[in-house]
Amino acid sequence: MLHVTQEQFAALAVANPDLRLERTAQGELAVNPPTGWETGKRNWSISGELYLW
Repeated sequence: MLHVTQEQFAALAVANPDLRLERTAQGELAVNPPTGWETGKRNWSISGELYLW
């Protein structure tokens, strides 16, 4: 893992708004991949079930 300061993380986040970045309590940088269409379909299905309920 890459360790970054809060200031470095903020600069990375501003420079890369399309990336899903997180910083752990220990200062490690985590990059989360975007969700695929399967996740969107599953979430849409769950939302529909909640609406009907």
